[in-house]
Amino acid sequence: MNYLFSVRLPLFWTIVGISLSVLASYYYFDVYNSKPTPSQFQTVSASSCNEVQFHRNQHFQLIHPLMFSEVALEDDSMRDIKTEIAQFLNTEKSAGNIMNASVYLRRMDKPSFISINPDEEYILASLFKVPVMIAILMQADHDPSFLDKGVFYKEYPKEVFNQNVPPLPGGHVYPIRTLLESMVSRSDNNAYDLLWKNMDKRNFDQLLEDLRLKPFSVTDTNEYKLNAGDYSKIFRVLYNAGYLSPKNSEFALKLLSKSDFQEGFITHIDKNVIVARKFGYRVNSTEGDLSEFGIFYVNDHPYLLGVMTRGLEYKKLNNVLATVSSIVYQRMKNGKAS
Repeated sequence: MNYLFSVRLPLFWTIVGISLSVLASYYYFDVYNSKPTPSQFQTVSASSCNEVQFHRNQHFQLIHPLMFSEVALEDDSMRDIKTEIAQFLNTEKSAGNIMNASVYLRRMDKPSFISINPDEEYILASLFKVPVMIAILMQADHDPSFLDKGVFYKEYPKEVFNQNVPPLPGGHVYPIRTLLESMVSRSDNNAYDLLWKNMDKRNFDQLLEDLRLKPFSVTDTNEYKLNAGDYSKIFRVLYNAGYLSPKNSEFALKLLSKSDFQEGFITHIDKNVIVARKFGYRVNSTEGDLSEFGIFYVNDHPYLLGVMTRGLEYKKLNNVLATVSSIVYQRMKNGKAS
């Protein structure tokens, strides 16, 4: 009896050991050495994993209005329009018509965007007037009478500000509201100077901080520069009306829609389209930066476009603004962004 048990016990564990070895071999060769299957390494579409970050106005106790949102990934459905724009910009650069260019395009009715050369920064020039306008309207939100405050508008010597638009007649008192319209719609540098001197600079600094833009100092020797994505936040907070009051956000966009700049974005699009836009141009002895941003109100599907360029000739830079705007407009108008 004892002999039988002494034989059966090793046999039992031998069978168990063989079984475990077979299972281990199967697992190794079938799982680790087999080719990946779709269930193991599934490709997840960008839209299903595209994280959205919401940036909200934190200056209230019980409400936090949306200023703007950010998505991590570009919209893959807009890759064709991005390719077309990129090919055009490459052709222009190869021909020597531009030194550099960046594009930012965003649908305003959904979290969808594309960008080209997103990290390059450009001199804002007159684009700087839009955040100045917002800072002034921040003051008006706290004191509605501020827009009616009178400011004496002296006669500026022509050499003080170089601009192509005729200034307002000097020697008069104008309300802030009128100076604001002249600064934004006409890009009046004299009006800008007066408004800068009469606004609360703390609002301007707060705006840059809230939008996570780099600070500005008038003592800086370099021009204030931003990339296209960062500057787009300034237009987006106006559209979302989460920073200024709805009334003053609407007022700001209406001023931008009255721009008397007859070149750039609107050159090749239908004249009845409303575009709230602002351009900026700064030139020195070697090169110039010409940029434009605008919200296009097209077929109940508005979109924001920003084009920033650097080159030697204004006419060639302006052609880039006009052509990129036309490419985007034709696709958006016909619902063929992809």
